[in-house]
Amino acid sequence: MQKIRELFKFLNIHKLKLLTMILSIFVFSFQLFPYNDLSDFFSVQVAKFTNNSVYLQFDSLRLSLFPTTGVAVTDVHVEARGFPALKAREIVISPSISSLIMKKPAGSFFAKGLLNGDIEISIKPGAKSDEKKIERQSITVSVKKVSLEELRDLFGLPMAIKGKLNLNSEALVDFNFAEQPDAEITLKIQDFILPPSNIPTQIGPIAVTGFKLSSVELKGRLSAGRFEIGEGIVGAEGDEIKGTIRGGIGLQIRNQGPTISPAFSAYNFDVKLSIKKSLQEREKLLLQFLEQFKTPGGMDADVFSIRISGQDTFGPPTMGALR
Repeated sequence: MQKIRELFKFLNIHKLKLLTMILSIFVFSFQLFPYNDLSDFFSVQVAKFTNNSVYLQFDSLRLSLFPTTGVAVTDVHVEARGFPALKAREIVISPSISSLIMKKPAGSFFAKGLLNGDIEISIKPGAKSDEKKIERQSITVSVKKVSLEELRDLFGLPMAIKGKLNLNSEALVDFNFAEQPDAEITLKIQDFILPPSNIPTQIGPIAVTGFKLSSVELKGRLSAGRFEIGEGIVGAEGDEIKGTIRGGIGLQIRNQGPTISPAFSAYNFDVKLSIKKSLQEREKLLLQFLEQFKTPGGMDADVFSIRISGQDTFGPPTMGALR
């Protein structure tokens, strides 16, 4: 009994030293663990989990506990069946542990060099919806200088396009989608290029010589299942095309079990473009369908004013003169 009392007395006297030793062992073990050797392990596990449909490889891995919990990987390479390979110089994921415990996703995601640009996403608890008082998450998205060529390959778009995409968005989202998201979106494309190519149309592909735009800017809002463009500016002074776009389209995000998909419906857009005669001359075949909407606009350009509408995105649009 005397020895037990002496042991507890010893532990009480040296408790700070013992706590420091245990903490030091934990910290040094955490820091010195060979995380970089886990690349092959994760590659094998991801392949097994996805039935060999996804291949993941990275160069180095770092974990941190302070000041924030997170994981960072460098030189990431991902290949998925049916999609082009994706690469990123660095990906940093910082989840909120307290939010995960409460089953409310929160944290941040940063990808450097993804699609040749930078993408940053932040998620945190947001305000409840006004109508049903449903809890929502506040999502902030920042996209900088993402390549349109990379996006075209990723989504399989039919037209060859070039340029840099910048996007900023703030949204309130219920991840069960019992209510539609609310979002403010600002999009800007710099140095847009449509190179010589064939554009698919209802009557077959039409060859175009291509054109350039200094910028394309859109500011819009997604609310109650509809996306409205409050301000759309196409081109700038000196471009062969310059004008404005306004209007909206029905856009609902639907939760279909394991997948989330957009559903588009009725749309209407008012388009007013000043097109230089040099471009009209080069693209006679493409612009011949718009001749009825043309009015003289000056010595070197004409104005095309068009209202484009439709009940869905499956059939051809209805076009009329914009008054």
